[in-house]
Amino acid sequence: MFNVKFQMSDRSLFFYLCAILVVLALCGCQRPVRPSAPGELCPGKATVNEAAAALAAQRGQLGSMQASARCVMQWRDDKDKVRRESFDAQVRFVPPEKMFFRGDKFGEIRFGANETEFWLRIKAELDTYWWGRRDQVQDCSHALLLNPCNLAEAMGIVEIDSRWELFYRNGQDLLTLTANGRPVKRVFVNCCDYRVERIEYFDAAGQVTGATEMSNYAETADGLTTPTTIRVMTLYRGQEESSAQFDLQGVRRFETSQEKMNKLFERPGRDGYGTVLRLDANCDFTEE
Repeated sequence: MFNVKFQMSDRSLFFYLCAILVVLALCGCQRPVRPSAPGELCPGKATVNEAAAALAAQRGQLGSMQASARCVMQWRDDKDKVRRESFDAQVRFVPPEKMFFRGDKFGEIRFGANETEFWLRIKAELDTYWWGRRDQVQDCSHALLLNPCNLAEAMGIVEIDSRWELFYRNGQDLLTLTANGRPVKRVFVNCCDYRVERIEYFDAAGQVTGATEMSNYAETADGLTTPTTIRVMTLYRGQEESSAQFDLQGVRRFETSQEKMNKLFERPGRDGYGTVLRLDANCDFTEE
């Protein structure tokens, strides 16, 4: 059996992290939004339902987007030496489910998703193609690094309901989803503008293993407000293992023919890849 978490080298993992970053900041920026004054603490929402309504209003602003991006990644190699790489990327997003990411520094890196499937292809080093069905993702969220639902959340499609717990601390609303008495996900929201500043993901032991930070929000020409600095990191026992930062270079509305749209978001064939792995019922990627 194969699992995407254990097959990726450090470099390949960061290509995936940068794909997340690109999706996060896809909406682009034009005018800086007035930040909260230093030391300013605003009151939070009174109930989870109020918090859910505020975040739902922001989700409603999303539209089809395309952008170019600059991605910088940093990690420690097996000799504990800090490594740093950067590359350019292209991305397309049609909310809420269609995503496409392309980078080419060390060879082809492609991530995509549509209504029914998702896939990741990395030619450099790995010559491997992972794919799976979206209806399996929720059952495998505890074990699946390659999770299109997490990407959509990071884009701003953060759905909160009555199952979540609300706690106010130092000007932030902390919204936590739990399962079987342990935290699964936590969202940190700035109470002054009610923008998401951080999302944390927990493992089965209740430890934070991944996080995304969003800052420097700005307003697009279309009136959308999105983060312009996004940082994704992996953590182990509370310590940062690796990180990647994204800076937007340009953005415009994504408009194309239906024929090209269908082709762009259709899962590609094998195309000469040496290994093809499919997500199975046990939440492992097994070779076809």
